[in-house]
Amino acid sequence: MMLNIIFANMLSYLQEHGLSILWKTLLAFLVFIVFYIVAKRVVARVRNNIEKNSLNTDVYAKRISKLI
Repeated sequence: MMLNIIFANMLSYLQEHGLSILWKTLLAFLVFIVFYIVAKRVVARVRNNIEKNSLNTDVYAKRISKLI
């Protein structure tokens, strides 16, 4: 929803300033690439955090089982 508002504002700004269709398409493509790269990095970071947390819980489970 938020991205739709951002793209709509960008396109209305470009229409007011009379830039050509080619520049609009190029700008939209570059924005898409940036969002794609950022999303990819965020997903990788979240996956790494999930793996680290699951490894930590395994270690804690082993320690608790040794104590019991």
